[in-house]
Amino acid sequence: MTLNFDIDTNDKTGLVSPQSAWRKCLDRIPARYVLAVLGFFGCCNVAALRVNLSVAMVSMINDTAAYGKHASHECSGPSHSNSTEIVKEGEFNWTPDVQSNIVGGFFYGYVLMQIPGGRLAERFGGKWLVGLGIFCTSVLTMLTPVAARWDIKALIALRVFEGLCEGVVLPALHCMLGTWLPKYERSIFTTIIYSGTQIGTVIAMPISGELCYSDRFGGWPSVFYVFGALGCFWFIFWALFIHEMPEKHPHISKAELILIQTGKETSRNEALPIPWKSILTSVPVWILMITHFGQNWGFYIFLTELPSYLSSILHFNIERFFGPAICLVGVILVGCDYVWSVVFLTLALGFNGCTYSGFMVTHVDMSPHFAGTLMGLSNGLATTAGFIGPKVIGLLTENNETLNQWRIIFMIAVAVYIVTGLLFVLFGSAKSQKWGLNIEPELSVTEKEDKINDVDLK
Repeated sequence: MTLNFDIDTNDKTGLVSPQSAWRKCLDRIPARYVLAVLGFFGCCNVAALRVNLSVAMVSMINDTAAYGKHASHECSGPSHSNSTEIVKEGEFNWTPDVQSNIVGGFFYGYVLMQIPGGRLAERFGGKWLVGLGIFCTSVLTMLTPVAARWDIKALIALRVFEGLCEGVVLPALHCMLGTWLPKYERSIFTTIIYSGTQIGTVIAMPISGELCYSDRFGGWPSVFYVFGALGCFWFIFWALFIHEMPEKHPHISKAELILIQTGKETSRNEALPIPWKSILTSVPVWILMITHFGQNWGFYIFLTELPSYLSSILHFNIERFFGPAICLVGVILVGCDYVWSVVFLTLALGFNGCTYSGFMVTHVDMSPHFAGTLMGLSNGLATTAGFIGPKVIGLLTENNETLNQWRIIFMIAVAVYIVTGLLFVLFGSAKSQKWGLNIEPELSVTEKEDKINDVDLK
């Protein structure tokens, strides 16, 4: 047995160099843990880059000048609000229809790249698709103020391109999870990584609100500069520390590599032909797609429309907006009680996050080979909620946002959640599908260890 000590020393003193000591410390951290942490923060960025416009738009729009709209006075707002507080009118006269086109433009591009993103990740790997997808979206986000002040068509086009860039991220990330995670760790790691979308939303909203109302940072444009810069900063770490496959990781321990290889049903050597007919005629796949749509319907209402509800109906200054989500039944019942509204909204975001340990890992469980494609299919259908939802809300609240109209919106979301959730419970399945089973013969533990030794020798 040959031992390879890859430690740099100072020739004169024989001391270990600081660089080697730092590398040795990093090597003690399991590689899949690094993937989980950076994947989590990547999902935080994904959510923040989506939600920042929805919050900033409250400050960007001059509602009264746009179409004579005034905020509803059914609710008096927080009792501690300063009645002399100056309300800042925005600089853009965008009608609800224009606003829905701006918000929906992102999702038009996003949905187009779901299946291509998954398939590209299965063929070429997901690292650079995830990294460059978030990086390019971040750069485009920083151009939002310029596009908004230049021309509305330029802003909508920019949003479409943002969607195209970010659309590859989740299918590619899902494909990486199928490559890196043993089966028994998928649920916990998937929950950790994708909970970043919930936590990123909770963090991004109050920060965006604070930036919008802060003259120190330049108002609403700073929202796009800050979150765009954070996405670019994250990309540096992703590019340096994430590797395509366990076998290609230069510093992964042999023990972890054996753990990953022996805990998977399959290894990805090349892209396999997709059994489209079997996938599209599979009842569990359709139930998965419908369930994903239901989850996205509620989440996208929170993501894109709730800042308007809190501002127009509950008279919340968005810089005080901390951690709300969609606990819809409670919100419907409490009406103008802003404290309980926020309590229920916050609880709902937590419950929404629980879904990630359920149906979100199902794609990989059904078929690690085609996890990216399955994620592209289900997320593609689910993402249509991103542009259908704003259109529905725009029709229901055109020129006259009232509490009763928002109750209808919340009740629709409640019905969608319940129906799709029941369908998944009754007819959904996370079992490996025949069309998704490993085509190659399963290797024994000894054969996998021999394969790992071959990688070490190379």
